[in-house]
Amino acid sequence: MLEITTGSGVLHKAIWERWHDDVYGSVDTMCKRYWPEEAKDRYESLRDLQQIPATPFPYATLEQIANNVETRMSPAAHPSQYRSVPHKQHIVDIGIQFRVYACQYQANSGKMIAGDIVGHIMRAFGNHQDDSDGSAPELLALSHGCHINTQYLRDFPRVHDEAIYSWTIEYEFKLDTTVVTYQ
Repeated sequence: MLEITTGSGVLHKAIWERWHDDVYGSVDTMCKRYWPEEAKDRYESLRDLQQIPATPFPYATLEQIANNVETRMSPAAHPSQYRSVPHKQHIVDIGIQFRVYACQYQANSGKMIAGDIVGHIMRAFGNHQDDSDGSAPELLALSHGCHINTQYLRDFPRVHDEAIYSWTIEYEFKLDTTVVTYQ
C-alpha cells in the first residue's frame, strides 16, 4: 500500500490545532470574544485564503506563500530514526502568512484589535515579546514527520478604509516530513 502525504497538509493541520489550543491562549477564542453568540458556532475565525461572507470581525486568513524543498531522502541514503517501514521524506521550508482583519468594536480601534490578535498569534507560533526569556512555543506536533524550526519573517499593518484594518504576519516553518510510505 502506498500512502502519500505532503508537508503542507500536515503543517496546515498542526497550525489549525495550535490556533485552537488553550495552552497558547487560543487565538480562536480571542477572535470570537468580539463576535455575537449566534455567530460563534456558525463561522471559523481562521480560514484558507478568504473568509465566508458575513463572518464577523475580527477574523484571520491563512495563506501558504512559499514551499522550498531543501533535501530529499530515502531509507537507502538515510535510514530513518522514527520509521521502520520504507519511505521517502524531505526537509522543506514552508512560508505561511496570517492576515488578521478587524474593525472598531466599542472603544477599541480596528488597529488595536488586530494588533492584539497578532500578539496572540506570536504567542502561539513565535516571536512574541514574552519569548525573550527563552519560553518560545513548543514545536508543532505533526502527524507525519517533525517540525524543526519556525522563523518569524515580518509583520505589517494596513488600512483598507476607515472601518477595516488588517495586520499581516509571516513565518517560515522548517519541516522534516514523510512524503511517501510503502507498506
